[in-house]
Order: sequence, then structure tokens, then C-alpha cells
Amino acid sequence: MTSSKPNSSCATGHDFVRRILVAVGTCLVFLVSAFAADQSCLEMADHWPYGRSLAVAAYGTTAMVNSGAAIKFVDIAVPRLPVVFAEVVIDHEPLGMALNQALAVIVDDDNFLHVVDLHSAAGPEIVGTTRIVGSAYRPTVELAGSVAYVAADTWGMRIVDLADPTHPVEIGFVNPPSEGAVDVSVSGSIAVVASEEAGLWIVDVSDPSNPSRISVFPQYTSRVAAHGTTAFTQGAGEMRVVDFSVAASPVQVGIFDLGYSVGLFTLDQSGNHVYLVGESRLKVIDVGDPTNPVEVGETTTTVSLSAIASAGTHVVTTRELLDFQVFNTEVPSAPYLEGWLVQRYGWNERVTVDEDKVYLAEHGSFRILDVADPWNVLELSTVFDPEFANGVAVDGDHAFVGGQRSLTVVDVSDPGAPVIDTTFDFPFPFSPDPLAVSQGHLFVGEHDELRVLDISDPLQPSEVAVLAVSTSDFVISGQYAYSYTNYPGSFNIIDISTPWNPFVVTSFPVSTHPNSLGADGGLLVLDSNSGGITVYDVSIPESPTELGSLNGLSLHAITVAGNRAYLSAASLDSSIHTIDLSDPANPTLIHTVPSPRPLGITVDGSRLFVANGTIGMSVFVDCSLFQDDFESGDPFAWSEVVQ
Repeated sequence: MTSSKPNSSCATGHDFVRRILVAVGTCLVFLVSAFAADQSCLEMADHWPYGRSLAVAAYGTTAMVNSGAAIKFVDIAVPRLPVVFAEVVIDHEPLGMALNQALAVIVDDDNFLHVVDLHSAAGPEIVGTTRIVGSAYRPTVELAGSVAYVAADTWGMRIVDLADPTHPVEIGFVNPPSEGAVDVSVSGSIAVVASEEAGLWIVDVSDPSNPSRISVFPQYTSRVAAHGTTAFTQGAGEMRVVDFSVAASPVQVGIFDLGYSVGLFTLDQSGNHVYLVGESRLKVIDVGDPTNPVEVGETTTTVSLSAIASAGTHVVTTRELLDFQVFNTEVPSAPYLEGWLVQRYGWNERVTVDEDKVYLAEHGSFRILDVADPWNVLELSTVFDPEFANGVAVDGDHAFVGGQRSLTVVDVSDPGAPVIDTTFDFPFPFSPDPLAVSQGHLFVGEHDELRVLDISDPLQPSEVAVLAVSTSDFVISGQYAYSYTNYPGSFNIIDISTPWNPFVVTSFPVSTHPNSLGADGGLLVLDSNSGGITVYDVSIPESPTELGSLNGLSLHAITVAGNRAYLSAASLDSSIHTIDLSDPANPTLIHTVPSPRPLGITVDGSRLFVANGTIGMSVFVDCSLFQDDFESGDPFAWSEVVQ
């Protein structure tokens, strides 16, 4: 008879391993728990990247336009119905773009050049990235075959070899004196470089790795486009036509008085027409005879455009906070708007979080995002309203959105289909912002006043108090609101325990001029306006006490949660700093994580939300203990891998 009892030596061996795993598991569970509770390390879970539009490019029937850090590829084969067919996302805001039949290049505001393979099996995808030398406010880029030419302001024209798109390499540069390079156009073996006061440079790029200046046309030049041996330049209220067929001796052959401010400028692919945009007008200039440029057509645009590119018989443009447009220029004397894509994204300076929803007010739109899964942020809905500004607070099923001297109440009971209930005009000399809800009341910051509204009936908010106190920014913690006064420097502690009768408990003078503050649990953290923070004990509101300080930090906004302060640093290093306040007399920087252009910052439980200005919103969570995310708290589950 065969025994069913397992081999004792084998069982003992497995039991021994199992005990070790249980012991190790217990220790690791303790470490994981302690680590999570410590929250001293953050990592980005997701970046919702959409925002303003500054760049556009076109080739054939394909256009590309950015929305924040997202670049959309648009099929314009049917111009009246442009269709987005692909999208790529980068970490920063695109400022210059170009494309041809095979590749697209994107230059962002952190000096990275990204190469997109347009014919990848998976659709357009970024295949290579390199950091170019320099720092440009609005770089322009020209793509000529497998070489990219970037006008990088004071760092000149940089030349990048894209022969291997997966490994772009900067191979050459030329740097005009003083003003550098603000625009570039390439025709054959010649690059023409706009250098403002330094004029128009004619550069030999027959060997891109060794560019050399041939000559200079000494007229102020801010924009340039070239076709054949003719350059069309913009500057000082005039468009000049420059013949560089003799590259050593460029000569002006034509001139056109613009007569108004021109913000954008492009040349059609035939070289016969220049398109100018300024003062809400798109003008068509016939340059078929370079010696006699003539205006032949014009159409109006509703608002100023931020970028323009030529696409055959059409011109594509983008409006910074509104939409992508396709103008028909087939008949140059009668251009007209033929098609458009609405992509209304704006500037996110604050993040409002309520449970698993994020609410954004973006200068013309109100947006709701689902953040239940911080690794997969989903856009639920958008309401467009030109009155929306950048302040929002939520109470139950209603959001209160600050507008241009107005307050809009939005029903958000169905986050996927918010409805504007009503808009009230208040005697606000400024846009109400920031806003916060406490004790059934809406607190509205309005420059030098704190206004309190009873919202027990959200459809009929009524003002119950006005307190003269600086509220350019304020936070609420418990029964107190905290604000700062920039000049003279001070912070204010306001008792709001009786919302209809708020009063200033104390105004505490400080030696600096603060621009941000955060408060929680009896601690207040104030920026020093000189690269650091100061921590105060405000547990006794009548007599705040300075506890400690930390210098050497650039910051934009502060939020405090328990024994941690989180600082957004937007101006220099684009990062989030975590400060340990467990010993408030000795605040300590314990972690820094990159974040693109961080502005407003909010903590909700174990998640941290960052408003990224023109490029959306980011969610940060505690760092993973293991790179492979193998963090099961059940050690018996781990033993299954041991055989």
C-alpha cells in the first residue's frame, strides 16, 4: 500500500524556507507600511498634459498642433473636417515644430529636440531625443531632409543630424553676435538666419557640420522665410524681399509696408504668397513678382493667433487657448475659415480636489478629471464659458467658479455632464480667486478683502460678511484662515469660527515680502521671497512664534499636510520639494522630484496634485519600494514562487 504522507525531509525543507519567507515578509511589510506612512518620497503617477497651444506645423495633408505637452497629428485632407489621428506626449511645452514626409521634430521649452517617426507601425511615435545647447524663449525649427536647424536665440542657430532618428546629434552651429538667432529658413545649401538688430545672416550649410557665414543683410529682421534664392523678412513694420542669388552680396529687391503690427508670418510652398497675421486679420501678399509685393486678400480672425503654417492651398493656425483652424487660400483674393478643431485648454494655476475628482478652471473652461486611479487620469467633462477664470471650490454637488467679476454655480452631481446652474455678478473689482468652502460658506479672496457667502442654498448664494484684509492667497485650516500681506511683509490669522463675523486675530510682521503660504495642525509655513521658507507655531493664534527656517529653495506655492510641507518650484528647477517638519525648528529638505512647470499644489490623502500651468496637471504618489511593483503584503503569496 502506498503511503500518501509526504516525504518528511522535503516537508521540513519547505517549512524552513516558508518560515524564512514569513519572517522576511513581516519585516518588509513593516518597512512598506513605515515607508508609505513616511511619505518622504514621491513619484509621478500620471500627467494629464493638455494646455495652451503655441506651435503648429504642416506638410501635405498632415498638420501637427500642440495642446500643452501633447502634440496632436491632424489629417487635413478634408479641410472642413480636420481629424486628429495620433498624439504624442512630451514632458515640457513644445515651442517649435516642423515635419516632412517621414519625420517630425519638436523643440520644447527645456531645450530638448524630439524626433517623431511618422511611419512607425504603431503610428507616429517619438524615437529619439537630444538636448540642444542653449535656451530659447520661442525657438523656431526648420527641417531640411535629415537635418534640423534650430533658431535658439542668444545661442545662435544649432544644427542637428537626424540621419539616425533614434540618435539625433548636434553637429554644428553659427552664432550671430548680440541678438543671436530668432528665426531660420533653409533653401538648398543656404540657411538664412534672422538676428534682429544683427540683421539677416546668409549662411553656407552645404556641410552642416561646418556652417559658415557668407554675408549679412544689415536690416532689423525678426522673421524670415526663403524660397529659391529669395528671402522674405519681417521687421520694423515692413516686409523686405531680399535676393541672395549672389550669396556674398544680398540685395533688397522689394518692400511692403505692413501698416500694422504683425505677429505671425509664413510663406506658401510655391513661394508665390506670404501670409501675415496681426490685429485679428490674416492678409495674403502676392510675391510672384518679388520686386512688387501686393496685398491681394484679407480675412478677419476673431482673436489673435499664436502660430501659423502653410499647407498647400491652405493655411493652418492655432489660437492659444481656443482652437486649431484651417483657412482656405486657394483663391488668394478671398481667403476664408474652412474648418477647425475645438481644443479649449488654458492655464492651470490651482488644483481643487474633492474625493476622486479634480476640478480645473482654465480661463474659459471648467474641467472635471477622474483621479480614482492616479496612474490613469481620465477627463470626464468640460464646460466652456468665457467668463471662467482660475478659481474653483466644491461643496457637495456644486462647484463655485470664479469668473470676471462674477461667480458661476455648476451642478456637478453627474461629473460626466456638469450643468451651469446660474451666474451671479458681484461687485468684485477683481476676479474672485482663490475660493474655499468651510462650514457651509464660501470664502472668496479678492485682493484686499475676504468675502463670505452663505451657500446653504447653492443657487442663491448670499454675501454675509466682508473683511478688509489682504487675500491674494489664503488657506483654511480648522477654524482659522491664513493669508499674507506682501507689502509690508506680514501674515494674517483670521478667525472664521463664526463665518458671518470673521475677524483678524493678529497680523504678524515678517522681514520679507511673502508670496505663498501653507498651514496645517498649528504650523504655518511662509515663503521668504528670497529663496526659502520660515516655519511658525500658530497654535496660539494671538501670539505666533517663529520656529525655524530653510534657505536656498526657489518656490511658487506651498501646501502643508501633517509633518510635511510640499513646495512647487516653477521658476528655476521645475520640481517639487518635500520638507520634513517633524522638528519644526529644523525644517529639512528630504526629497526633490522633477515636475514640469509646477504652480499650484494640493495634497489629498496619499496623493499630491500639481497644477502645471500651460501643460496640464500631474498626480504624485509614494515611491514604489520595488522597481517591479512586487509589494504584496501577504508573505505566503511570496512563498508560492519557491518550489
